[in-house]
Amino acid sequence: MNSARLASLTSLSLKVLGGVLIFSSLVDYSLAAFPLMPLEDAWQINFTNQVVSRGENPMFGIMALMLAAWLDFNEKKTVTFKPAITDVRFLSFIFSSVLGVIFLLLIPLHLDNLQQIRDEAISQIEQQTQQQEQQVQAQFNELQALAQSPEAKQQLDEQLKAIDEALNSGQVPPQQLAQVEARKQELANFQRFANDPNALNARLEELRAQVEQNRAEQQQQAENTVLKEATQIGLRSLILGIGYLILGWFGLQNIFAAGSGDNREDIVPVVPPSVEE
Repeated sequence: MNSARLASLTSLSLKVLGGVLIFSSLVDYSLAAFPLMPLEDAWQINFTNQVVSRGENPMFGIMALMLAAWLDFNEKKTVTFKPAITDVRFLSFIFSSVLGVIFLLLIPLHLDNLQQIRDEAISQIEQQTQQQEQQVQAQFNELQALAQSPEAKQQLDEQLKAIDEALNSGQVPPQQLAQVEARKQELANFQRFANDPNALNARLEELRAQVEQNRAEQQQQAENTVLKEATQIGLRSLILGIGYLILGWFGLQNIFAAGSGDNREDIVPVVPPSVEE
């Protein structure tokens, strides 16, 4: 196979590759938009993630078309570079410029959506913390009432005594033994708190500190999740946006420059920056 035939086959392969990559990207972006709910934050975040995660494919397709055009030009074929809607390369560079603008516009939109998700998560954590604090306070009030009631203390002592007798006599079935032991431990804690106000206050402070620690950990986890996604998607979208704008500008500049020439020698080949002659 001579060099001319090999170059022609390579050019055709690159054109097919470029077309497939660009067309498949359009299909992927269209499928990512369904079901169409553009006003919902969750839909916007999911759509942005899918578009940005597949953002390189159209660029590879455009680069393949550029390499094919460069091979055709080097083989001294009749190659025209004019801004026309029938020219696939011209449409590809327009597509690249549009994608560049889209990727840059996705950055503030995605960051705003993540901020709203973060605020909702923090609000939910605050609600859960308030519920836990109310449960802690209710438990404290119950134990405090128990400590101030001699009748309740007596009933508690009787319940513990009955459990001990049942355990010592072997009347508790084996499958219920763990449950009875847990109940005994719970009542023993109640008895200790009822007889020792200082231990009761210490337990209250311990539970409150645990609730605050859980809230701080959950808030930090929410912050880290948002920061990680904002950094990953934001920077990726920024890089893609700049890359597509540079590629589109370079290609359109060369096409318009080539279209202004009157002969073959005035034509400026569309050569990607990374390709050296």
